[in-house]
Amino acid sequence: MRIRRFLFLLCLSVSLIVCGPRLFGPATARGQEGVGERPLPADTVRVEADKLTYDQTTMAGTATGKVRISYEDTVLEADEVVLDLDDKTSYASRRVRLLRGGDILRCEKLSYHWETQTGSLEQAELRFEDSGYYIRAGLLEKTGPDTYKVEDGSFTTCRCPSPDARLPWEVRAGQSDITLGGYAKVKKATFRIFGVPAFYFPRGYLPVKLDRESGFLVPGIGQSGRNGWRFQLPYYWAINASYDATFVLEGLTKRGAKPAVEFRYRPSKDTAGQWNVSTFYDIKEEEFRYGIRANHVQRLSRSFYDKVEARVVSDNDYTEDFPWEVAAPSDRLLESRGIVGFHKGNFHTTLEANVTDLVASTGGEDVPQLLPQVHFDYVRRPVGLPWLSLGWRSEAVHFLDENGDQRWRQQIIPEGRVVLRPLPGISLDGGVGIREVLSQYIGDSFGGEGSQQRTLLETGAGVEGTLGRNFHVGSYRLSHLIRPSVRYQYIHEITSDPFPVVMDGVDQLQGRNFLTYSIYTSLWGKKEELGPGGGNGIMGELCVVQSLELARDPLDSPSRRLFSDVRIRFRVQPLPFVALTSNFQVGPYDGTLRVIEVETSLHDRNNRFGLNVGFLEHKDYVVDALTRVELWNAYDRVYSFAGIGQTIRSRIRARITRQWSASLDTHYLIGLSGKVENHLAVTYLSVCDCWSATLKVHQTQRPDDVGFSVLFRLTGLGSYP
Repeated sequence: MRIRRFLFLLCLSVSLIVCGPRLFGPATARGQEGVGERPLPADTVRVEADKLTYDQTTMAGTATGKVRISYEDTVLEADEVVLDLDDKTSYASRRVRLLRGGDILRCEKLSYHWETQTGSLEQAELRFEDSGYYIRAGLLEKTGPDTYKVEDGSFTTCRCPSPDARLPWEVRAGQSDITLGGYAKVKKATFRIFGVPAFYFPRGYLPVKLDRESGFLVPGIGQSGRNGWRFQLPYYWAINASYDATFVLEGLTKRGAKPAVEFRYRPSKDTAGQWNVSTFYDIKEEEFRYGIRANHVQRLSRSFYDKVEARVVSDNDYTEDFPWEVAAPSDRLLESRGIVGFHKGNFHTTLEANVTDLVASTGGEDVPQLLPQVHFDYVRRPVGLPWLSLGWRSEAVHFLDENGDQRWRQQIIPEGRVVLRPLPGISLDGGVGIREVLSQYIGDSFGGEGSQQRTLLETGAGVEGTLGRNFHVGSYRLSHLIRPSVRYQYIHEITSDPFPVVMDGVDQLQGRNFLTYSIYTSLWGKKEELGPGGGNGIMGELCVVQSLELARDPLDSPSRRLFSDVRIRFRVQPLPFVALTSNFQVGPYDGTLRVIEVETSLHDRNNRFGLNVGFLEHKDYVVDALTRVELWNAYDRVYSFAGIGQTIRSRIRARITRQWSASLDTHYLIGLSGKVENHLAVTYLSVCDCWSATLKVHQTQRPDDVGFSVLFRLTGLGSYP
């Protein structure tokens, strides 16, 4: 707590700085003839005063007249400072001021007994720079090592430009008891708004510490067309340094009481997570509903680890009734997975469970779950020769859908790889492997019976080069990098037993003969005057990729073409506050252009205004994609959904004045269902920097789901979210 540190520094400055021989040792006394200044070490106490005296009989030292005592970054100023060595007491009086960094203490009279660690300050004012807290007290007493009592005090974080201005808010209390590591307990307190009492509470608690402190946060209010009026009462629980939680009791006039909890933890650098859970009885739908969002990662030991990612809802309408609590309203599939892994040396194995929930009926089909999925891999390592490595990958997965259909699939892929670097900047690699796939159906699940087996030979090779140069243009020092590459992949079916139902990309594997070539180039730059490492950043990058199908047979596959579309991705950022990113494909035969993604961002040098506009053509949802070297995702298992196509997303934000700021987020679905989401937020920050109010207006794809919320924040008292 800052009070503890502040008073400790006050005690140190008064009782230890102004003591014994140091008082008259390295010091400067203004107005004393024969005493001059001399250089002092940085950690030396420096005492300046119009008059310095020390009485050997009474063991008391006195400094009077514009006293200034300096030690490191702490300064004590007063008209008079007295140290009584016999009574073990320090005194400072008249215009007392203690400064340390940005923290300031002012009072008219101070006394401290350093043996009992007790003392008092009269007409005290304390202002803490980091927390913004401003405390005034008619009498502040230190009653013990860790306890304080404040008589006739007030608490606020307001810093008004005019000292005579009425404070937007403050808490005045007849008596306050502060316990370090606990609370500031106030008695006979009133919460005042611009000097007018608004609430009276005989007892209460204030989080006046810099550390996290348990207590109620500022309530929230809102309204939605689907949920009615909303009232939020959050409570924050600071469990300890590694765990905390926020409990929210939310009342919805059309839904009923909706409690929620947000639990966060990071007990060590190897463990962290956050769980958000809400469950309630919906009086409108007359059923229990819930939403869960969780992220957890943990390293159990040097070799074991686990991960959890969960997004679970009780019904298909939950994400639209309560947007962004678990997922966006436009999300169609919610994925959850848990992993337990072991990694030691060259071995890596995982046990996974993947559950996918289809939460919209506009397209798609039953999504098979992966319960469980086991991987066991041997990571490649040099074998005999440094350029030769061997390894294998293996997998067993159990597919299960909501209709009870089940299927097991196992595969093992032993492989070898060669990596050579004949010249600086040149890399050659090649590999060969055998993929053995066995599928077993349980009963007549998924339209199949018994088992099927496939064997495929997979081989490939590639060459990649890296070229670069440095040069100057005006005041900029630039670096240019070029990385061309050519890769070849060949897949041959040794034995083939086609699977009647395709689950993912592995089931779609078939003979391939592809050559893929690409070039990547980037430009980096910084100004010379910034020095080494200063201001260095990317100014532009470009990547061009195309595939060539060597095994094309015009008679067997007349629709297949020799050359694939050209995939182009580039980013231009000539200045730190301007950027343009694009991702598109060009057809080499008819010149058709398919824009996949474009995004531009612009903001001023002071970051007061900003604009982000993006275009995205949604891909069909991909389950367990198998990465291929060629351009197309031919091995992907896709689920198509109506209502999700091309989207324009924009965000405009502005700090209009020092007090006013606003932002507008819009998601627009082109040619399908029109505007799907709009979010407008306007925030006002008080002139005294101690409170703010935010008005949020939102609209989702449902016509009746237009609502607003108002959030008040009082600096130092906390708010949610």
